[in-house]
Amino acid sequence: MREKTLLGGAAIDSLGSGLFMASAPVYFLSLRHFEPTTVALVLTVAAACGLLTPMPVGRLADRVGPVRTYFFLALVRAGGYAAYALVEDVWQYATLTCLLVAADRASSPLFQIIVAGVTDESRRVRVLSRVRAVRNVGLTGGILLAGLVIVTESAAVYRAAYLMDGLTYVLLAGAVYRATRGAVPTRPAPASDGPVHERPRGSSPLRNRDYMIFTFCSGVFTLYDTLAITLLPIWLITSTDLPKTSLPVLLAVNTVLTVVLQLLLPAMLEKRTARGTAMRVAAALLVTACALFAASETVGLYSAVALALGAVVVLTIGENLHAILAWEWSYTMADPRSQSHYLGAFSLGVSLQQLVGPLLLVAVFMPLQTAGWALLGLLFLVSAEGLIWAVGRLRSESECAQDSSGSPELVLVVEGETRASA
Repeated sequence: MREKTLLGGAAIDSLGSGLFMASAPVYFLSLRHFEPTTVALVLTVAAACGLLTPMPVGRLADRVGPVRTYFFLALVRAGGYAAYALVEDVWQYATLTCLLVAADRASSPLFQIIVAGVTDESRRVRVLSRVRAVRNVGLTGGILLAGLVIVTESAAVYRAAYLMDGLTYVLLAGAVYRATRGAVPTRPAPASDGPVHERPRGSSPLRNRDYMIFTFCSGVFTLYDTLAITLLPIWLITSTDLPKTSLPVLLAVNTVLTVVLQLLLPAMLEKRTARGTAMRVAAALLVTACALFAASETVGLYSAVALALGAVVVLTIGENLHAILAWEWSYTMADPRSQSHYLGAFSLGVSLQQLVGPLLLVAVFMPLQTAGWALLGLLFLVSAEGLIWAVGRLRSESECAQDSSGSPELVLVVEGETRASA
C-alpha cells in the first residue's frame, strides 16, 4: 500500500512538472514578453543554485530526517509554483526559478531514500524502476495538458495551470505523509556511548574518494540525457535530412519504451553478480547508438530514418539499464549514517553534466560529425569502466566494515514510537 501511495505521488509530481516545463517558455516569452537571453541567463543561474543545494540539504536531512525535510520542500514547491501565477517582472521570475530549481534538485535524492525506506530490499530495484516508469507517464500527461493550455493563448488559463501545478505538490506532500506514517527508516540509531538525543554523524561523501569517483563517472555517463533532450533535436534539424516531423516520433519512442523497460528490466538485474555485466552492456548500447546516429548522416532518407530510430531504441535501453543500476548503487554504497548527504553528493554528478553537457555536445562534438560521435562513445565506455571499478572498491570496503562491526542499526518510527531495528 505504501509503495502504491508513493507511486501515485510520483505520478502527480511529474504531471505538474510536465505541465510547467512545456508551458512556461511560451508563457514567459510570448505573453509576459521576457527576453530569451534573460530567460536563458536565469535558467543558468538557477542550475547553479540546484548544483549547490542537494548536499547541505542532505546533511540537514540526516539530522532531522528525510521525511520531514522532503515534506517541507514539497510545501515550498507548492507555494512557489503557484506563485508563478503572480509573476509580473523578471526579478520575480528569477527569484522563484532559483528557489524552485534548488528545491527540486534537493528533493530528488530524498524521495529515493523515502522509497527505499518503505520497500523491502528484495523489491527496491523493482519499485524504483516503477517510480521512473510512472514519472514518465505523468510527465507525458503534463506535456499533453500543457498543449491544451498553449492553444488557448489566455494568460488566465496559464495562471490557473500554475495554481494547479502548485496543488500537485500539496497532493505529493500528502502522499508522502500517508506512505511514511507507519514505519520508515529515518536516521541511524544513536551511538551507544553518547547521549541518546545526539545523532551520530557519518563520513562526508566528499572525503570518500571511491564514492566521488562513482558519482563523477555516473554523471558523465548521463550525457545520454543531454543527447536525447538537447542534442537530438538540434542535430536532427541542422545535420541531417530527416523531416522535422520525425522528432516527436523519436521522442515518443524514447518515452514509451522507457515506461516498458522500467517494468521489465528490474527482474533481470535482481542478481547482484549480473550488475557489472549489465553496466558494460549499457555502455556498449550507447556506443552502438552513437555509431547509428553517425551513420544516419551519410545515407538516404529512408535509411536515415531507420538508423535514427534504431539509435533511439538502443539508447533508451542503455540509459534505463544505467538508471536502475545507479539508483541501487548510489543508495547501497552510501554510508548508512549519512545517506541523505551521500545521495545529495551523488546528484552533483548529474547536475554538473546538465551544466556542461549541452555545450560539450552541441558546440564541441556535433561539429566534428563522425569524430564527435566516436568521442562521445569513448566517453561512455571510459565512464562505465570507472563506475564499475569504483563500485567494486566500495562494495569491498562495505563488506570489510560489516565483517568487523556488524550491520548498522536503523531507527524506525512506528505509529509515533521510536524503536531500533538491526
